Amino acid sequence: MGAFTVFGADFVVAKGGLGESSTLFVHIVHIAVHIELRALDMKKVLVVEDSQMVMRVIKHVIKQFGYFIPLYAETLTEAVAIMAQEPNIFAAMVDLSLPDAPNGEIVDVTLAAKIPTIVLTGSFDPVRREALLAKGIVDYVMKEGRFSYLYACNLIFRLIKNETIHVLVVDDSKTSRRVVTSTYALTSLSGAGSTRWGRGH
Repeated sequence: MGAFTVFGADFVVAKGGLGESSTLFVHIVHIAVHIELRALDMKKVLVVEDSQMVMRVIKHVIKQFGYFIPLYAETLTEAVAIMAQEPNIFAAMVDLSLPDAPNGEIVDVTLAAKIPTIVLTGSFDPVRREALLAKGIVDYVMKEGRFSYLYACNLIFRLIKNETIHVLVVDDSKTSRRVVTSTYALTSLSGAGSTRWGRGH
């Protein structure tokens, strides 16, 4: 017999071997996480990907998570049309190379609309990665299989969870405070949270 607590609820495993208990624990944790996420406001997330194979995997992963509403597009044109129809897009996962935007133009479009953006790419370019991070993307994710898309979905979860987080920056230098605040804002992981300044003593 074993007992454990998940999100404030107590559960007891009354019988079964270690393997059965472990499996039950995993299922209960999954259910508890799903319930907690369902309690959050369902956010709309723009997903832009032109590869049918990759899109199938992404859709499968998102369906498993089920805590945001995906808005799918295969081109920049489709993405722009969706953005015009849906003014409250919470975040975006975008492919860098699209049929009508082969050089990552989609990133400038989503960032200009102040949409936290996760970049998906099939090729690693350290220079481009640093340039995109400097622009303010959330992260630069390599397309290396299902776990890459699980990671991207977890980033969306962090954005949702951190939406109400507030950060107090304390430093006696006004310049330092501005630098820290700007860096924090660029990560986009603060969601709708705010940053306050305070002078050190």
